[in-house]
Amino acid sequence: FYGCGETVDVELFDVIEIKKKGHLHKFYLFDGKLQGFILIGSVEKLARYRTFYLTQQVIEKCDLTEK
Repeated sequence: FYGCGETVDVELFDVIEIKKKGHLHKFYLFDGKLQGFILIGSVEKLARYRTFYLTQQVIEKCDLTEK
């Protein structure tokens, strides 16, 4: 499990939820910038997601799902 940033006021954000066998990832974006995320199960892409969060670059859903 790993959580980072704002994940409470979900009505303010575009929420992207990715469910796969063995894990659940939720991402909270505002104006295309990652404001928070929750990883349950696999955390192998944690460094990538933290970089998106810390740099506040505009991202697309495919940036969160591609390998």
